[in-house]
Amino acid sequence: MLDLSAIKASLPNPIRGLLLDLRRLAFSTMVFPRSEGNCHEFSANLHLTEAFLGDSSVAEECRKLIQHFGIQTVIETGTNVGASTKAFAAMAPEVVSIELHEPYLKQAKVNLRGHDNVTLMQGNSPEVLRRILPAVKKPVLFFLDAHWDKYWPIQDELRAIAENGECPRSVIVIHDFHVPDTNLRYERYYGRRLDMKLVEEAMRRINPNFGYYYNCEPSQGRTGVVFFYPRDIQAPVSRP
Repeated sequence: MLDLSAIKASLPNPIRGLLLDLRRLAFSTMVFPRSEGNCHEFSANLHLTEAFLGDSSVAEECRKLIQHFGIQTVIETGTNVGASTKAFAAMAPEVVSIELHEPYLKQAKVNLRGHDNVTLMQGNSPEVLRRILPAVKKPVLFFLDAHWDKYWPIQDELRAIAENGECPRSVIVIHDFHVPDTNLRYERYYGRRLDMKLVEEAMRRINPNFGYYYNCEPSQGRTGVVFFYPRDIQAPVSRP
């Protein structure tokens, strides 16, 4: 179990008050809308959908990776209101989910009632990652999905993971990613798409020998995803 007391003690007062230990949370399927390929304003409108935007193939790949690599903790950035968080809670011993916007976090607290292995934190994801990574059990599966507002933290998140120095054997999954030669949806940040060129330098700092593959055949959702794994350990799938 994540040592919340140690993390709380390390946080400055403004952040310390935002830490929520979700010991008594339950699930509903409401999540917020995402942009269609562009950054956009914060919106607090609720819409009903499923974990991973309804793409069961992404859920299945994450489950395989968690089992195959002996993942002890899932760290999710971009909680939204907890649909994918709930799915991860059924896959891994511990789940930590980070959300910047308070309205989402409040709804997630309601939606995840009863999931004792979930810890929810509010704050800027790169800053929170730097504080919690020394305390979480490794290896980690990082599910990075916070890149949709005016500020994209993806590169800063990867830098924070690299700075920890203990995550080269972890798995990193990035949602809304550009998958070459497909029509899968992906995000753009001020005209720059979320693709390998954007993240490869930061990924090399974490582990220069990462292998990766894409979700080329989504079962329902139409969003691109990339899965990075330690190349020195054979992946549970045979994809380029």
